[in-house]
Amino acid sequence: MTWMMDGKPGGQGRFSELFGAELVADYRQRMIDRWQCDTVFLYVWK
Repeated sequence: MTWMMDGKPGGQGRFSELFGAELVADYRQRMIDRWQCDTVFLYVWK
């Protein structure tokens, strides 16, 4: 969401206060339980 708004990566935790600690903790636990991630890494080399 931050990348779309600001045109640059980053912003981890930027909206945590808006969502609340309980929602953030639930989201993290669901990702762990399902072996999923919400980050994409791209490596480019020449």
